[in-house]
Amino acid sequence: MRQCQQACMCRQIRVQHSPQPDRGYGLRRCRLTLCEQGTEDTLSLIRDTRAGDPIQSVLRALLDEPVPLQADVLFATLDQAFPGGIDPRTSTRIVSGLAKQRALDLMFMALSWHEINKYELNCYHYSAAVNACAKASMWTEALKLLSGMMQNKLELDAITFSAAMSACEKGGQWEKTLQLFAVMVHGLVESDMITLSAIMSACEKAGEWERALHFFSVMTQRNIKSDMISFSAAISACEKGKQWAKALQLFSDMVQAEVEPSTITVNSVISAVEKGGEWDKALQLFNAMPQRNMESDTVTFSATISSCEKCGQWEKALQIFSVMLQNKVSSNVISCSAAISACEKAGRWE
Repeated sequence: MRQCQQACMCRQIRVQHSPQPDRGYGLRRCRLTLCEQGTEDTLSLIRDTRAGDPIQSVLRALLDEPVPLQADVLFATLDQAFPGGIDPRTSTRIVSGLAKQRALDLMFMALSWHEINKYELNCYHYSAAVNACAKASMWTEALKLLSGMMQNKLELDAITFSAAMSACEKGGQWEKTLQLFAVMVHGLVESDMITLSAIMSACEKAGEWERALHFFSVMTQRNIKSDMISFSAAISACEKGKQWAKALQLFSDMVQAEVEPSTITVNSVISAVEKGGEWDKALQLFNAMPQRNMESDTVTFSATISSCEKCGQWEKALQIFSVMLQNKVSSNVISCSAAISACEKAGRWE
C-alpha cells in the first residue's frame, strides 16, 4: 500500500529531462561487443588481479582508465569479471564504490548493465546512486532514480528521500522538494532532521522564509533535535524576511541548545539586525565572536560596519573598518562604501 501511494504521488512530480543523452538506468538497450585496445587493457588488469579482491580489482580497472569508458567497454568488463552472474551484495559494492568516487557516468552504466542482464537492483543500489546525485547537485537524475525505485516497488526510506531533496535543494528546485515531502507524508515515511533541514534550506534559498520557518516549527512540534544546518537555515530565512527579532531568538535558542554556530550563522544574524536598524545588537554579536573562537570574515565586518554607519555611529564604523584592515580581511563594496560614508559624515573626506 505504501509503495502504491508513493507511486501515485510521484507521478505529480514532473522531471525536466536533460538535453544530455539518457544515462541508462531506465533504458533497455542492446548489448554491444567491441574489441578495442581500451577493452583489452581493462580486462587484462582484471585477469592479473583475480587472485585478490575481485570487486576492488573491477573498481580499479574501471576507475584507472585514462579516458572515459564507453558503455560497451564497461559491459564487457563486468561480463568478464562476473561470468556466472552477480549477487546483490557484490553489485551493491560495485555501485557504491563508483558512487563514492563520484564516477557517476560509470555508476549509471553499471545500473544499466544490471537491468540489461536482469540482475536484481535493490534499495541499497538506488540509495547509493541517489546520494551520489545529491552530492553532485544532479536533481533530475535523482528524481529519475527515485521514480525507478517506485516502479520496481522498492520501499523508500527517509535517507533516500533526504538525498533526493538535497539534490533538488542544491539545484534550486524548492517546489519539487515540497512535492517529495508530500510523497513522504502520503507514503507514511517518517521525516527526520535531515529531511526537514533539506526542505528548510530549499525554501530559504528561494526566499520562501515563511515556509522555512513553518518546517522549523514542525521539527519543534515533533521533538526533533535541530542541528547547526537547520538553525542556520531558519535564521537565514528570518534575515531574508527582515525578521530580526525572530533571528535573534533563534540564535539564542541555538546557543542554549549547545549547538555550535558557524561564522555563516552569525553573519545571518548580524545582517538581520542590520536590516532592522539594531546597530548595537550587531556590534554585540560582532564583539562576542572572539569569545566563541570564531573568526570574522568579509561578510561579518561589512554587515557590522554598514549597521553602524546607517545608524549614524560613524566612529564605531571607522573603528571596525580599521580592525578589518589590521586583520588583513579583504574588503568589499559594502564595507568600503560604508566606510566612505562614515568619513563623509565625520567630515574626514581626506
